[in-house]
Amino acid sequence: MRSIEGERNEHSDYYLQQCQISYRSGAGERTYIVSGNRTGQQASCRAEGLRAKLFETMGTLPESVDLVLLSMGICGGSAAKEPFPVKTVMPKVDDCITLLLHTDDRWFPNLKKGGHLYLTDKIQGDLSVRNIRENLIEQYGEKKGLRIFDIWFDSYKSVDVIDTGVYDSYDREYLRIAEEEAAMINCPVCHVPGSNHLLEKLVGGRWDHQFLVVEKGRVLYDEDFLI
Repeated sequence: MRSIEGERNEHSDYYLQQCQISYRSGAGERTYIVSGNRTGQQASCRAEGLRAKLFETMGTLPESVDLVLLSMGICGGSAAKEPFPVKTVMPKVDDCITLLLHTDDRWFPNLKKGGHLYLTDKIQGDLSVRNIRENLIEQYGEKKGLRIFDIWFDSYKSVDVIDTGVYDSYDREYLRIAEEEAAMINCPVCHVPGSNHLLEKLVGGRWDHQFLVVEKGRVLYDEDFLI
């Protein structure tokens, strides 16, 4: 399966990047707006910060923009409780992990399993196990920080690599880093099937029961992603 991150769909005038805003305009501009991406992820992953950035970005788009393709889920409420300033289409899922775990046309609001930590193509970063551990030690000191870390991850049973086919999840260096992350929380590394199915449908305009088509001015709530 090919990656569609950052690629132009040959039948349209917009780009798509996962967990970012993408738009097309009537003037045929081929542009994408980054919002809530992996840059500064630790701050933007909080619902309030991501919501503010998301709606600020959409609110400042050119008037020629008549459609936003939002390749993320509700993400802790970050896509809810604010009127959408432009017509938007987005997958009807709780977050980008569930988005990648979909492999067919069946719809599930949440495909994650309790006690499972999921990895995608980007292991290292603000939300890596190692970084969380180091931040806790820095914030609380080694003894208290490690105790909090152990409490946080005590219930985890598996570190699951989502195999979308887009990247080599069996690459030796990738697995080495994944196993280091898993060892910190005493978990095995497993592979689980995933895909770009919803992203490809989003770009291709196949917006069925797996998507929300949000008209300008509509406000979404958590329950809109569950029914």
